[in-house]
Formats: sequence, C-alpha cells, structure tokens
Amino acid sequence: FMLMTQVNLSARRGIRAIKRSEGLTFAQQHTEDYFGRVVDFVREAEDIFAAAELELRLLGDAEREGMQTQVDHLLQAMRPALSEFLGLAVFIEDMKVIDDVLALLGVHTEGLGLKDVLKRLRLQDVLDELRLAYQQESVVAMPPWDLLRQMCKDQPIGGRLYRYRVERIKTKLEIQTLTRRHVQIRCQALLSEYDDDGAFKASFRNGTVQIFLELQQQAVDRGPAEVFQSTMRLAATWQCDVEPLVRPTRLFISQLVAGAVRSK
Repeated sequence: FMLMTQVNLSARRGIRAIKRSEGLTFAQQHTEDYFGRVVDFVREAEDIFAAAELELRLLGDAEREGMQTQVDHLLQAMRPALSEFLGLAVFIEDMKVIDDVLALLGVHTEGLGLKDVLKRLRLQDVLDELRLAYQQESVVAMPPWDLLRQMCKDQPIGGRLYRYRVERIKTKLEIQTLTRRHVQIRCQALLSEYDDDGAFKASFRNGTVQIFLELQQQAVDRGPAEVFQSTMRLAATWQCDVEPLVRPTRLFISQLVAGAVRSK
C-alpha cells in the first residue's frame, strides 16, 4: 500500500508519499479543518443519541416522553449550524463531505429536514451561477472606430496595443465559453439527479426563465443578439416555458429589422 501511495516528482527518481491535501481545490484546502470538526461533532452527537435511545427503552411511559422531548429539542438546536455547514459545502461544491455528514445523521436527517434544505441550497447556488455566467457587462465603451483610431494613432505603440486588446478579448471569450459550459453541465446534472421530483424541476425552470427574462430585457436596446439565441436554446433544452421570452426576442428582432431598413 505504501508503494501504491507514492509518487515520483524528482529528477533523481526519488519517491515520496502522496499528501492527503493533494488534489483538493483551493476552497477545500481552507475548509478542510472546519468540515472535519463538523464531521466529528455530528459523530459525537449521534453516539449520544444512540445511547439515549437505549436508555429510553428502559424508562416508563411518562419518563420516556419527557426524555424524548429533550432529545428532539437538542436535534432542532443542531439545525442552524448544520444548515450553515450545508450552505458553505454547496458553495464550494464539496458533495463528499455533505454525503458523509448526512450518512452519519442517518434517520435524523429526515427529522431535521436537511434534505429539503440541501435541495433548496443547491437550486439557489446553481441559479446564482447561471445568472453570473450570462450576465453582460454594463460598461460605457468608446465607439469601436474611435477606439481603433486612438490605439493606432501612434503606430509603434498603438499597433501593439491593438494586438494586445485582440488577444485579451479572445482570452475573455474563451473563459466565458468555458464558464457557461460548466454551469450548463451543473444545471443538467442537477435536473437529472432530481428527475423524479416534479416540484424541484418546476422551481428550477421558473427560476431559469426569470433569469433569462432579465437578461433579455437588458439586451433589448444594446444586444448582443447572442443573448437571445443562447437563452432561447437553453430554455427549450431544459423544457422551460419559453412564452415569456418570446416578447423581448420579438422586440429585439423588430428593432434590428427597422434599423436595417433605415440604413438603406
């Protein structure tokens, strides 16, 4: 086992043991200690609950009812801390530690309503990421030809500035494409995971339509046309109600046609 968990990273063919922190994301490395403490806390609490359940069987009806009430109050007191933990774990996409904690809680997971909390947090998290991925920058830019003239005014410097700007825009578009592809994969995976939950899918689709409608309303006057194309395509792919999105799309197309007619 020791040989299987060693890696050769040196030029002299030396090997060293793989560190447990390797392969973790930056966020996971900085939350590993906190998550470990949460796991230990839940494990100790479950040991206490298991011992309490054994004691309950030995008590009379009146004493058992009073003790059960105390156990229920203790469980509910844990709920805010566990909800906060779930929110952070969902934010950094660490599903492993979530599964570990829910497995430790066992039957108490349903009583605390943590599955519903987790479902709501994951839905809100993916919708927030979807909004950020497709949000357009609201900047007041110089007209394109004026910007090009300014950059090329001094040829030795302006030529380089032009090339740097072209490369910057290209890199920015590549990052944007990868970001949107990642959130699309997350959305599709979430829909597949809760495929049997009609209420969850309806909430996701309603939230998606609201986000896309806001984006289209912002893009009606200044574009780009890609906003309407991508939002309509995704809404149809995820089987959303596209009727609210038709009006701003029709308005944008009408403005393009009117502008083309005036230019002639």
